[in-house]
Amino acid sequence: FCLVTIARSRCIFVCELSTLHSLDGLALLELAFEVTGHLNGHSAPAICLDVNAAGDTLISGSEDGCVRVWDVSRAVSTRALMPPQADKASCSRMEIGAACAGHGHTEHCVLFSAGSTLYAFDLRTPGVVLRQPHGNFMVNEDDIAALTLDDVGGKLAAADDSGEIQVLDFVAGELYCTLDGGHANICSCVAYRPHRAHELYSGGLDAVAVRWDTQGPELLESWSFAPRLGETPSQLLNPRHVHSLGFTPDGAALAIALGDGSIEVLDAVSGQLLGSAEAHRCAASQVLVIASRAPSTGGAAVMMVSAGDDCEIRLWEARRTAPTPSPEHAHFNYGDALAANDASGEGGGRLFTLQPVADMHTNGKPNSLVALSSPCIEGGGFLFVADTTEAITMLQICDRLRRPPG
Repeated sequence: FCLVTIARSRCIFVCELSTLHSLDGLALLELAFEVTGHLNGHSAPAICLDVNAAGDTLISGSEDGCVRVWDVSRAVSTRALMPPQADKASCSRMEIGAACAGHGHTEHCVLFSAGSTLYAFDLRTPGVVLRQPHGNFMVNEDDIAALTLDDVGGKLAAADDSGEIQVLDFVAGELYCTLDGGHANICSCVAYRPHRAHELYSGGLDAVAVRWDTQGPELLESWSFAPRLGETPSQLLNPRHVHSLGFTPDGAALAIALGDGSIEVLDAVSGQLLGSAEAHRCAASQVLVIASRAPSTGGAAVMMVSAGDDCEIRLWEARRTAPTPSPEHAHFNYGDALAANDASGEGGGRLFTLQPVADMHTNGKPNSLVALSSPCIEGGGFLFVADTTEAITMLQICDRLRRPPG
């Protein structure tokens, strides 16, 4: 508990700090990022991060040619995984392109790419430094830029610099399908839609996002973010490349980080623009949907984190602008909101406003963001940030007393 005095009402209130968001119409708490530590072990910047399903392990892939496995409860590296080309006899080390932690069918595996080759390491193998993969796959023709696993961990999508996406079936041990024709050049990000086993989304440096059906395989939708005729063109230094994708928990809406510094939220099926924000002064490199919470103004909201090449990380509250359910609903469902919007005939308007609620400056340009929430961690969870320094930063999003104006 904490003691709070409010001179305006000439009363003294004793309240629990964790629930004290507003009192007598006056906001008392604000959200803030708090740096809780750093993970040190890489000799070059980490460029990709992921967490396992249990919420106790972080993996990081670096330009030093090494993937590290971290025990986040102790903030220490427990394993180092290195592809065969990165041994001591090599003249040079090939940097890690993308990495992901296995789950479901692949729960004991760490999957990563170096160049155009995919490697699978089994963490049940004894040893601190592992140099021999459990398996490797050479199905991509160009360097692999992004990896993602489906909900059950059986199919891995690998997007490469040619714009193609190869989908591997790890249970059968074979190539499942090839997705091509969606991107004209580098496919920079890829993500499965939650709760839809065969729906895969991709974004590229051709300023296009694509919705795929991997079972077909078939290209379902393609959305261009290039300036349209008559619109103000993006700055030449910041074209509207698609750098990152993030889904709401129900899979109904898609958040996209764009090269002009903006964040856009789309209906995941129709591509309708639901909300947007000019988030960063330079390219927005990352967007991550982290939680649902009840905002201080009442109602419910989804929280997002974005990172940009301006070395800024921002926390956003996606607030609904259309009529909303009663304030006691703490978990916001985008699917319900979209259905209500269609029924009200307001589908042409924007459903959400993105309100910045916290920000912080980083020492380098962020390369990757990942959130981890686990009961084994004191405080409940962390946000991990890999940037152009060698250390990985551990953050917590916390409440703090709002400073009085002036």
